[in-house]
Amino acid sequence: SWEPEPLFDSNRQKGEAVGIVESLQQQVENLRTQLARSQADFANLRKRSRDEQARTVIYANESLVSNLLPVLDDFWRALSTNNENGGGGEDFAEGMRMIKDRFGKILEQEGLESVTTEGERFDPFVHEAVLTRVEEGVEPGSILEECQAGYLFQGRLLRAAQVVVVPGKPPAKKKPTPKKKIKKVEKEESDVGFK
Repeated sequence: SWEPEPLFDSNRQKGEAVGIVESLQQQVENLRTQLARSQADFANLRKRSRDEQARTVIYANESLVSNLLPVLDDFWRALSTNNENGGGGEDFAEGMRMIKDRFGKILEQEGLESVTTEGERFDPFVHEAVLTRVEEGVEPGSILEECQAGYLFQGRLLRAAQVVVVPGKPPAKKKPTPKKKIKKVEKEESDVGFK
């Protein structure tokens, strides 16, 4: 009958193998501990990052609001002056224009820009047609007037401009005709290659 060969020739070899197995088990346990710590560190980092991002947004908004406070003060002054003087008037209108300009300048500094409409062709990406009106001598697709201003913030559309447009399909754009025909020049093999 056949008997398997013993794995170890002596107790010494058996002891060495047990030592190696115990050493490997200890290494595995150390790696598991390191992995658990790394996962916990990563979860904490992700939480801190989200908290910091939220604080950044809040503080950015705080800065904008702080910049707008003088405009709010100007509105209150204008309204109190208007009430003391018994209503409207040219001074009141001028004060309101100044406040509007100051407010607009702050918003521009923050990245707000107006969507252009005057003299423009209708662009569905930045304009919203709320009315159409036929106007003699004006090309179809032209904007006649702006009903409500549109704005871009940091290059992205914040609100489309509401406009009155001349109905109909605008005339097709003509393709530019080349002034000169470019002749294809064949190069000799000596001209081709890297320099």
